[in-house]
Amino acid sequence: MIEFIVVSIFLGIILVFIHFFCDRIHINISAHKMKTASFTAGIFVTYFFLHLMPEIYKGDITTTKFALLFGLIGFTLFHIVEKHTYKKTRGYSLKRRLGTEHSIAFFLYHLVIGIVIVNLLRIDLLNGVLFFIPIMLFTAISSLSLKGIHDVIVSNRLFRTLLSISTLVGIVFALFLTLTPIVYFSVFGFIIGSLIYVLVMDAIPKEREGSPLFFLIGVVIYSIIIILTVF
Repeated sequence: MIEFIVVSIFLGIILVFIHFFCDRIHINISAHKMKTASFTAGIFVTYFFLHLMPEIYKGDITTTKFALLFGLIGFTLFHIVEKHTYKKTRGYSLKRRLGTEHSIAFFLYHLVIGIVIVNLLRIDLLNGVLFFIPIMLFTAISSLSLKGIHDVIVSNRLFRTLLSISTLVGIVFALFLTLTPIVYFSVFGFIIGSLIYVLVMDAIPKEREGSPLFFLIGVVIYSIIIILTVF
């Protein structure tokens, strides 16, 4: 039990630092952004096909259907919100208002990610870590990070700190919370659906961008890791 709590808190602290220093991380990896994005995409695609889908179908028919339904909801909601944001973003005041709305959504989304991490760790520590790795990489390079929020909000140290601890808050909250299977699979499905949208629209390099080699490296490395966990 103590080991489970320590690992949960430790992973949450890692994400706090990634959130808080995302701008510096972004600058440091910008020279190799396409390679990093391709590698991350390879890892997540591998995780999705070799680990996530089998896990979803381990449940009964009802929980599996809820997971897939909320996966669709997560994907659809992210698409609608993004399109709405692009169409409505005109002028400084509107951008700031949208930045505030984005901040609230950001906090709630990463809070839920923290809840999912804890529930996966509660089932199996290795299972939780396998989920955490793609989340960590996504957070560092994608629109799931603070760099996608309005500069005025991010420059405020109090707001930046509150947003940075969002996943850790979710983790601490989940340590005292036990979800029913249907609720857990619904939340898990929603997170995965939204992550798939970010992967398709944001993380995977388009057309001539990106590196097929680094994508393949990500696939091979994570495939080996997942296969080794089976034995």
